[in-house]
Amino acid sequence: MKTYFFGAVREVREETGIESCFLDVVAFRHAHQVTFDKLDILFICTLKPLSFDVSVDESEIEAAQWMPLDEFINQPFHQEDEMCKAIVDICIARYEKCYTGFGAYQVTSKLDNRVAYLYFQDILEAAGCVPETSWYKV
Repeated sequence: MKTYFFGAVREVREETGIESCFLDVVAFRHAHQVTFDKLDILFICTLKPLSFDVSVDESEIEAAQWMPLDEFINQPFHQEDEMCKAIVDICIARYEKCYTGFGAYQVTSKLDNRVAYLYFQDILEAAGCVPETSWYKV
């Protein structure tokens, strides 16, 4: 089954050699008439690295490396682009536990009797109001 979170993990592995696991979707961007005048949806995910040796696939990306957060943030590209700056701010808030992204939860729909993933912000347990249903498993 192809899902956003399996895709994020696969792309990181293919492009950098880093094994990771999905934590959550922290944001997504929706734009019209981007490349080739098509609709474009960009998902920003938090992944946890399971390995740390970078092996760049040069047919996919130009470069990849681990770097201190301050060095990453202070690159001109991130400072000059409003969307990149917003994405970095959201990711920092997520890292500092000031923001929770959307987790992926397996559910089955009566409409087609197939498993799907419902993405939502898991604030229910923290607020003490976990629903008494079979689909929600904390």
